[in-house]
Amino acid sequence: MKKFAVCIATAILISMAGFPLFGQQYVAPPVEISQSKVRIADVVYYEHTVKAKQTLFSICKAYNVTVTEVTELNADKLSDGLKIGDVLLIPVRVEAPSTEEETNAEKEKSGLGKVASAAGEKISTFIESLKGPEDTRMENNTKGYIFHRVKWFENMSVIARRYGVEAEAIRTLNGLADNTLTAGQMLKIPMDVLQGGTGDWSESGVDTTTAITATLSPALSDTTATVAVSRREPVLRPYKGAQNIGLILPFSSRQANPSTNFLDFYSGVLMALDEIKETGTDVNLTVIDASLYDSAEDLVEECDLQRFDFVIGHFGADDLEVVASCCDTLCIPLVSPMDQKLEPAALTHPFLISIPVGQSALSYSLAESLDYESERDNVLLVYENGDGESALCRSISSSLDSIGIPFTRFSYGIVSGRNISSTLKGHLSSSRRNHVIVCSEKESFASDAYRNLSLLAREYDLTVYGNHKIRSFESIEQEALQATKAHFSLGFYVDYTDDATKSFVRKYRALFASEPTPFAFQGHDTALYMMKAMKQFGPDMIYGLESFHCNLLQLSIELERMDGSSSGLVNHGSRDIIYRDRFTVECN
Repeated sequence: MKKFAVCIATAILISMAGFPLFGQQYVAPPVEISQSKVRIADVVYYEHTVKAKQTLFSICKAYNVTVTEVTELNADKLSDGLKIGDVLLIPVRVEAPSTEEETNAEKEKSGLGKVASAAGEKISTFIESLKGPEDTRMENNTKGYIFHRVKWFENMSVIARRYGVEAEAIRTLNGLADNTLTAGQMLKIPMDVLQGGTGDWSESGVDTTTAITATLSPALSDTTATVAVSRREPVLRPYKGAQNIGLILPFSSRQANPSTNFLDFYSGVLMALDEIKETGTDVNLTVIDASLYDSAEDLVEECDLQRFDFVIGHFGADDLEVVASCCDTLCIPLVSPMDQKLEPAALTHPFLISIPVGQSALSYSLAESLDYESERDNVLLVYENGDGESALCRSISSSLDSIGIPFTRFSYGIVSGRNISSTLKGHLSSSRRNHVIVCSEKESFASDAYRNLSLLAREYDLTVYGNHKIRSFESIEQEALQATKAHFSLGFYVDYTDDATKSFVRKYRALFASEPTPFAFQGHDTALYMMKAMKQFGPDMIYGLESFHCNLLQLSIELERMDGSSSGLVNHGSRDIIYRDRFTVECN
């Protein structure tokens, strides 16, 4: 019944807010005449990017050319059949104006996220270009040269290294006075002096931070702009424009039972949108059901991610690699909101933001919460026999060591649990505060440890710390948690006594006729944090997130670079809760 209510209520809210839930269900695109053209040996060609369900016949019909013409012109690409993403050359019947006739018409766009747009390349050709420039062999090789179309990120030294040719030889053959190049320009590369280039510009030692003057062809843009690939100083300033957000989740909308968890997450996002709009911020939300695409490559190809200021999306590890690579290329923040196992991906993706808090950060937060003083504190790690080298024990031990907190260890077997109290006493101090950390994710052992420690709490000044999973163990009685003043560092926690939480719950009930789940709170907090950051810092907000904080309902987001400037951002924020008397919980 809850699933049905959530689905119906979500649909109602969408119709009110104007956001179509599954508006992105795939419809075969019509064959549209490309706006991208290239001039080769005084002949102008369209550059047509093949989309899903297009055929060679439908493409040729749209351009009013014969299949034979296109097949002969693109023989190298069509040898293995027509594939999505292929860029076909199609003859134009009328000459297009030269690039020299173009004027500076387009206003300069702000934000690193607009680099690809400024270069005027569609996402498929833009990403393909980063894999390594390919020579365009449109002339008979007996003429002694091949053609290369200049990409927006290339300069003369890039191309010379690519083909193993002296820059002077390229200038001479093309009648160039200097090394100035323009994006889309066709260069003749002399074959008689080719020395076997690397075939991969990224491994040739090329300085990709060089700024190039990109006078774009009519088909690409009306802009003449200097494009800096990197090292541009980010501009962080309040932003009043509309925010364009992409939300990509596997809703499974075509199945009989769509994912209620992701519907709840989406409902939380809509709540955040309503909240940010009350501050006068305009937001355009595009919802994409990832389950409608056969692969992440298809999704990236067809969804044109460069139109977004940032993307919130849940993916498996392999799909995340594909989408994160695309967002890195386009300089668009990609927020991974749910799976902490994906946090390591931020090590190699500078525009990836991982929201779930990892175990190492939670262990460090737990260690910090001990408020250790050497003269009056005794710290003890308790774990089951054989678990001393478990990932959890290593993580907590490492955190204690890094802070400089000395500790002792005690382990026992679950079979001897009933008779362990007297032995455990030997590791506790009657004159000092005892901080006992239960290092276990096993319910049976954790339950036994808390039972024993709750009995000893009558004799000792005792506080027990545990892994976040322990809170969900049904066999641990609340009385034991209170007796031991149980302390947990959590990646997420909702304080239902907070006024803001109460207001959220009331609104959620009114809109969806159900209770908000942790997924709804997660969607609200993730979207609200990013939208507020965008409002404060603008399109370059990723460079200001480490210093940005705001009050949220379930999360504490404190972002840090994982490993220097070349890595992405991970969340180290946690919520500390302590069990108090009279069945109360204190949240810090």
